Amino acid sequence: MRRSDGLVGEPSGHESVTVNSSSSSWIRIPVPRPQARIRLFCLPHAGGGASSYTAWARGLPTHIEVCAAQLPGRETRIEEPAITDIHAMARTLADVMAAAADLPFAIFGHSMGAVIAYEVAQELLRRGGPQPLRLFASGARAPHLPLSGPRLADLPTDELIRGLAAIGGIPVELLDRREYLDLIVPSLRGDLIIAENHRTGVGAPLPYPITGLTGEDDIHVPLEQVREWERHTSAAFKALVFPGGHFFHRDHMDQVLAAVEGDISLDVALRLS
Repeated sequence: MRRSDGLVGEPSGHESVTVNSSSSSWIRIPVPRPQARIRLFCLPHAGGGASSYTAWARGLPTHIEVCAAQLPGRETRIEEPAITDIHAMARTLADVMAAAADLPFAIFGHSMGAVIAYEVAQELLRRGGPQPLRLFASGARAPHLPLSGPRLADLPTDELIRGLAAIGGIPVELLDRREYLDLIVPSLRGDLIIAENHRTGVGAPLPYPITGLTGEDDIHVPLEQVREWERHTSAAFKALVFPGGHFFHRDHMDQVLAAVEGDISLDVALRLS
């Protein structure tokens, strides 16, 4: 049962450590790498938790340490209320990343996670402190674009669950566990509100590269919406297309990790040159 790979995840029970004491509830490190030279902060999709990046932590080379965000209302924080104020969330995550800036770092976000990642990046830019090497915006429309598809957040619970299951967002093995699904639906709706309501103008461009990623069969985030991320950087931009639908980063993980590692290695080489 790959419960950590879908949209809705249960606590994985894996061992984790934290970047520092102040980040203990917000960041989990599935595979601690004390000798790492780079940190990759990973932000989850709607309803997802830190355990959705456990396989990533194992799949990336040993010089990259995955720091997975654990947002309120899921997994080890299931009893906490979900946060729907994206700017408050971005400020907290920016605090965590700034405190861990003793190493170069990049930010990866998928779907809702990309929306939050963008706001964290803007918050870090406003502060003027250490900046990421790169922003990876995966499975998400550019932040200045309106929602083009139907709103999932407004659906009745049964329709919401069926709709998410249809796109691979809820593992089929959880569909019969209605008590558990009812427990996580409030935080799931909160996440969808963040993802679906978010829209901003084209603000200050980020002074580092952005990589946009999408699945060739993702009907929710077509390639043209991913290409629009180029307007949010004054540096290099690329759009990458992978096999699969909205959860291509899970279903074709090895290809995605190879691309992420390649971009990070390039960024480090350029910074050191």
